Amino acid sequence: ITIFLEAAAGDSGAVAYFDDVALIAWPCPLEEKICLPPPSEQEACVDWKEEKESREVGPTYQKNGFTFNSLIKQSLRIVSWGLPANQGKMVIQPRGIQVQLPFTADRVIAHVVPYHSDPIILEAFDTSGKKLGQVTATVAKGVIQTLELKAADITLLIFKGGGNEGLIINLCAYHKGNTKQAQT
Repeated sequence: ITIFLEAAAGDSGAVAYFDDVALIAWPCPLEEKICLPPPSEQEACVDWKEEKESREVGPTYQKNGFTFNSLIKQSLRIVSWGLPANQGKMVIQPRGIQVQLPFTADRVIAHVVPYHSDPIILEAFDTSGKKLGQVTATVAKGVIQTLELKAADITLLIFKGGGNEGLIINLCAYHKGNTKQAQT
């Protein structure tokens, strides 16, 4: 295949520049007449940026399709102290916070910040309760860290550790292709 890019200038002296040109091939099966786009990625995120005051939200809290449950049945807390400044974060209770995702995910990313020597741990589970993976933040106090887990069929997360001074800044769940609703 040969492609020609052409620009013509008349008496006005116009000039054309091509900074970048890309040709992306998308193969179609021969029997198909219309190409379908690649499967898109489903995404859901939760944060507390709009929260300016610390408050308790009860032992169960829902936002943006995510359901947060205290594993010790104490009230969950959103606080304004810590990094990033001037926005809310959820405190990780030492024994844990369980998070039901809004859909079955294959990747989750959380931004956390520890302020205690007890490391923050993120665990992922499927609907049967099988542990799919775990990632641990370093104990670098006051440093925002990214925790990422990839596994098929993630429906439930547990954040634990942090010595009651670990904070969740935000949490995102992703799923490529056909979407599945999380089992509750």
